[in-house]
Amino acid sequence: MKNKFGYHSLVFLAVLGLTMIFQPKAHAYLDAGTGSMILQAVIGVFLAMSLTAKLWWRRLLGLFIKYEEEEDE
Repeated sequence: MKNKFGYHSLVFLAVLGLTMIFQPKAHAYLDAGTGSMILQAVIGVFLAMSLTAKLWWRRLLGLFIKYEEEEDE
């Protein structure tokens, strides 16, 4: 059975995966502003996804539902 990536790509992904698993401990410092920035990014991504879903949902409904124009009398 032939895979679509090829042998070299499979070996590359295996080596990349192993190097990511067996990394030494990083002794890094994250200040309070970093946590706030990460929280803002997570909230922003969530809001962008919900707005996109809302717009796509309205377009999908627009394909199936014909809205009648209201006439002022």
